[in-house]
Amino acid sequence: MKMQNIDDKDIYKRLLNGDESALVEVIDCYGSLVKKIITYKLNAHKDLQDECLNDVFLAIWTNISSYDYKKSSLKNWIIGITRYKTVDYLRKIYTINKNHCLSKSTWSNENLSYTDENLEKIHSSIEKELEQILSPLSEMEKEIFISRYLEGASIDEISVKSSLTSKEIYNKLFYSKKKIKRKLKNVVNFRRITGDESNERQ
Repeated sequence: MKMQNIDDKDIYKRLLNGDESALVEVIDCYGSLVKKIITYKLNAHKDLQDECLNDVFLAIWTNISSYDYKKSSLKNWIIGITRYKTVDYLRKIYTINKNHCLSKSTWSNENLSYTDENLEKIHSSIEKELEQILSPLSEMEKEIFISRYLEGASIDEISVKSSLTSKEIYNKLFYSKKKIKRKLKNVVNFRRITGDESNERQ
């Protein structure tokens, strides 16, 4: 499908006002691009590709207020959402399959080995995506960001581990998110995994 031209500002305002026809235009314009990215990233999980595709456009619809047409093109913003969604799916697949593998004590060694190999491939793919997303951060910032948002550690737990004060941790998280958003040109909506911590900065 040939990608048609749409006005980012116009689409933004219409989506913000709940105009469903604007979403249809977005799907018509960028649907093929989004599907191509999902197919590539989830190539071993064809049964989840349509679900991921729907989730991407749902995220566009529900999170359009986070898009700034003055700082990023709609196309780049959508690409960012799509990439993040695929990483999220891979993380879920890895977790589910790992737990399933551990619970199947009656499996043969051959099947277990095959499953472990698949899990390693999924894990490797996740690690590469996360490495790219977190590339603007220092090693300490990466450790704090992962502990807080991917491992669910509390600020107090991170404070003990890092020997930093709560205020220092909040500030590092605040500036880490700014660095990541700048790196991705504001195309990824981080509220889904981090929540709204704009008031956490001390």
